[in-house]
Amino acid sequence: MLFRQLGDGKNEWQAIGLMGLIYDRVGKPPKALELHQQALEITRRIRDRRGEGTMLNNIGRVYNRLGQYPKALENYQQALEITRRIRDRRGEGTMLNNIGAVYRSLGQYPRALESYQQALAILKEVGDRSGKGATLNNIGAVYDGLGQYPKALESYQQALAILKEVGDRSGEGATLNNIGAVYTSLGQYPRALESYQQALAIRKEVGDRLGAGVTLNNIGAVHTSLGQYPRALESYQQALAIVKEVGDRPGEGKTFNNIGYILEAQKQTELAIVFFKQSVNTFESIRIDIRKLPKEQQESYTKTVEGTYRKLAELLLSQGRVLEAQQVLELLGDVEKSWND
Repeated sequence: MLFRQLGDGKNEWQAIGLMGLIYDRVGKPPKALELHQQALEITRRIRDRRGEGTMLNNIGRVYNRLGQYPKALENYQQALEITRRIRDRRGEGTMLNNIGAVYRSLGQYPRALESYQQALAILKEVGDRSGKGATLNNIGAVYDGLGQYPKALESYQQALAILKEVGDRSGEGATLNNIGAVYTSLGQYPRALESYQQALAIRKEVGDRLGAGVTLNNIGAVHTSLGQYPRALESYQQALAIVKEVGDRPGEGKTFNNIGYILEAQKQTELAIVFFKQSVNTFESIRIDIRKLPKEQQESYTKTVEGTYRKLAELLLSQGRVLEAQQVLELLGDVEKSWND
């Protein structure tokens, strides 16, 4: 590379890091990680602390999407420490947001909310309107997860107004998707579909493949609730193709689960079992990855996915496959035993 020959370390890591972002964007996380690690080594060699924090953040983001939450937290926390050392308040707010996202994925809503509120205070202080909008969106997602729908909608509407004002189309798409999720929870399906369709159009427009996969999953859930199974299955199959392409492991597990429920509703029990098994296998791979986390966090994550295990066991029992059902439930039982040791 020319920059290496010129001894220009800063431009070298930036160029390599940019390539990493591109590979991440097109759904090639292993190559993205390889490039981000190369760039990280260069930042450390030339003692570029700000650049080091940037690359640690990028690495954390890839691990988060892969469902490798301990590695995501480790990198985000290192990046947070750097932003504080160099007094980069805006960067500190970003890192707190990202740490909150990991805790939310683990079902650790109080810790997620704490991180997000710290981020919001900082981003208000530095006048980062776009960051403030993104954080309000994230806070809304925590309230949604806690079932506090009025608070969730309030946060989302505040976020949407800010993101539209600053022209953040990606953030606007994410917030519209989340507003749709609240309306789904409230049983207001026409309003949910309207929000989701707007979100999907924006996410396609900005090339957000990961986000498009999430929204297609959500559209499928609305059609499922309305008993429109062929339309739901179509949305889920589109979502599955995307989450596989971009390496979204948690999304893949969720989509297998959603397809399983459709097939069960259509009395295709054997095929439903196949998809629920794929979902459980995906969630198991994530649970194996998070064994180094505190037991409390392992337990929180398991609670977010245990419904899939129990549904699979229920279907296996209905087919007289008692031993297989027992094996599935033991996957939960083993963890419960380890928490009680």
